[in-house]
Amino acid sequence: MTYTYQPGRTEGLQLLTRGPLSFNFWAGEILLGIVAPMVLLLYRPTRTSKLWRMLALILVVGGVVAYRWDTNISDLMIVLSYLPGESIVGYTHYFPSLIEVLSGAGVVGYGLLAFSLGVRYLKVVDRQEAEEKVDVREKRLAEPATTD
Repeated sequence: MTYTYQPGRTEGLQLLTRGPLSFNFWAGEILLGIVAPMVLLLYRPTRTSKLWRMLALILVVGGVVAYRWDTNISDLMIVLSYLPGESIVGYTHYFPSLIEVLSGAGVVGYGLLAFSLGVRYLKVVDRQEAEEKVDVREKRLAEPATTD
């Protein structure tokens, strides 16, 4: 992107990394979406904990969502002139409408519905094995402690 000048593309990169979207890019995408999960997954105690591992995976997904959001927003904020011989780039402000927010929430809702139906009906989790583990744990807790 930075080797040649293509109208709109170079301005989009500058808008994303140094413009009004730079906080979203550096904090949301890079810090929370890449660096924090990498640190959590490289450190053994957090990598072996289900809670921290799930948090790291959620941060990665959040970073991907932030990336898509920022690249789409930067495309909507740059206005190109399509007149021949004229490569003037202008900027505008953009805020998503209620319909865009609700349709995005609907897509996320459908994804969560598909995931929950998949877990329930496609036997992703072996419930019998999980119940047996819980029974064994309960039996251990119910046994009286022996002292020597």
